[in-house]
Amino acid sequence: MTDCVLFLHGHQPYYNEEFIVKEITWQSYGPMFKMLSDLSKDNQFSINLSLTGSVIQWFERTNNDFLISTLGELIDRGVVEVLLSPFYHAPFVFTDDGFIKEQFYHHRKMVKEMFGKEMRGLFPPELVFSTHKNHLLQELDIDYSIIDGVYSTFYSDDVEGIWKLETEKDIFIIPRNRALSWHFSDNAFPNGQWMLETINKKNGPVAIGCDLECFGHHRGTDSFRFLEYFLTNAEKANVQLSRAEEVVKRNKKNAQLYQAEEVTTWARSINVFFPHSKIIEMWFARNDAVSTYHRIEYFYFKLESMLQKRVASDGDKKLKKLLEQVIDIKMKKLDDIRWGIYRELTDAALYHEDFSNENTYRAMMDRCGWIKGRLWKVEEKLTEIMMTL
Repeated sequence: MTDCVLFLHGHQPYYNEEFIVKEITWQSYGPMFKMLSDLSKDNQFSINLSLTGSVIQWFERTNNDFLISTLGELIDRGVVEVLLSPFYHAPFVFTDDGFIKEQFYHHRKMVKEMFGKEMRGLFPPELVFSTHKNHLLQELDIDYSIIDGVYSTFYSDDVEGIWKLETEKDIFIIPRNRALSWHFSDNAFPNGQWMLETINKKNGPVAIGCDLECFGHHRGTDSFRFLEYFLTNAEKANVQLSRAEEVVKRNKKNAQLYQAEEVTTWARSINVFFPHSKIIEMWFARNDAVSTYHRIEYFYFKLESMLQKRVASDGDKKLKKLLEQVIDIKMKKLDDIRWGIYRELTDAALYHEDFSNENTYRAMMDRCGWIKGRLWKVEEKLTEIMMTL
């Protein structure tokens, strides 16, 4: 049988409108989870889901117990493998390592606490990947990552097999077959049989995938007919739909070395994230907000450390109150700003071409300025405390 890694990616921005999320849930997430639950009872298959922290948060915010409980059931039964991703969908190649690692940490923590699953595979948002971030993948302690099988790297859109990064710890790369994935996301019903026959002829493993919202929301309800056919007929066509972790174990001995340095993505091109000078300007504005945060956070930790040492040495009540005040500033203000940066300034959607819109551009610049203004007020308060010492 030919190994096939089927993955679907679901994400809803934190700042999305609730009625939009509910519409997509009704059209895509609900029918998808129900189909997977029903079909997996009589058919042998597994798929891989990339669900960002913010979309799982939306399941909670809309009190959708069906989605959460069904997802948990699918994970427990081994039907679904959940892939690690930055909590708010940040393109980690373009994002500060410190911020992105904390997003990974919170996504991993959320899935572990909700579903009891330790994620071993990575899905980079928008499949933006570069070997310049090999060090980060190694620090994340993952075993494999899905990337896009771009022509310029693999000399074919019809790529199969797995690769290995040049890292101390073995980290494997599963490239998406762009040619077959295009047919999969288009999901015209008659393509199901042809796709399974085509996959069966390959040595494998073959990875195919698209946005989860392609089923239902983008393509209409008929798209689920295609998916139902694909899932229920895969085994008959000698195609084994497996979790990525299983495919890596079975095929890692044949892994080739992946050394391409270019930034890859499943978008039309990497320029989608930087379509014109305004995007670049917003990029620097965002980086300026982040660097301001880091500077003030460093100031806070130095001040906290100094106060702790003084309190430990003489136990003065006034110093204790100042220490409590400083910690309160951190927990109620600085931490809130940090999450504001996560949500508003590192979501991959913020770097799409919709920023050619003048109003969106101004909104982004305003948000950067607003965050820096809040940071300066925190700095003023911390400075005022420091001057009393």
